[in-house]
Amino acid sequence: MEAKVKEIVQRYSGDKSYLVPILQDVQKEFNYLPKDALTAVSANLNVPISRVYEVVTFYKAFSLKPKGRYQLSLCMGTACHVRGAELIARNIEDILGIKEGDTTPDLEFSFETV
Repeated sequence: MEAKVKEIVQRYSGDKSYLVPILQDVQKEFNYLPKDALTAVSANLNVPISRVYEVVTFYKAFSLKPKGRYQLSLCMGTACHVRGAELIARNIEDILGIKEGDTTPDLEFSFETV
């Protein structure tokens, strides 16, 4: 894992101002941001791990939990709510056996509301 992270960081010449795109590439590689990968990013960029976590937890696009191969996003805004989004959400949860924000044990599906 560390070698792959190092390769990604090197694509950006080790420039810490590219922390967000580096994290995006790391997440694309592993489908989430494992702790070991974040530690490797921190070490390779010489950025405190607290700063890395600060960025990761600030942006909703980053995930510290494994995501499924297929990611389901369901609109829960007013217009969607009026059109039955809650019923759809319950059906998705029943069919997949997971709650909103979770991933199936086989890592096939993740379900979130937006």
